[in-house]
Amino acid sequence: MSTVKVVLDSSVLVSRFLNPVPGGAAFDLLQHVRAGRCEAFVSEAILREVERVLLRSRIRRRYEFEDQEVQRYCHELARVATVLNPKPVARAVRDPNDDMVLDCAVSAGRHI
Repeated sequence: MSTVKVVLDSSVLVSRFLNPVPGGAAFDLLQHVRAGRCEAFVSEAILREVERVLLRSRIRRRYEFEDQEVQRYCHELARVATVLNPKPVARAVRDPNDDMVLDCAVSAGRHI
């Protein structure tokens, strides 16, 4: 049986950072990735988006964490996932911010 392959979306990754609780979908997904039960793909653009969102002042006022924690988290993500730098090919109909996820998925499909 082949390994399940997933593209990690920035909203899932932000959720995992802000709510590191076992039993949550984002937490469990990254546990599966770390354990090698699925293969994860992420792009440089997605990692930059995760960092940008987590360092927003609105988020920082609500949650307490150091900038270095965000950097460590993104570094860990890059360690456990295959980081791609896809060429832009997809254009989302409703949300242009989803383009980076679609581009990563297309690139991951070629990578496999």
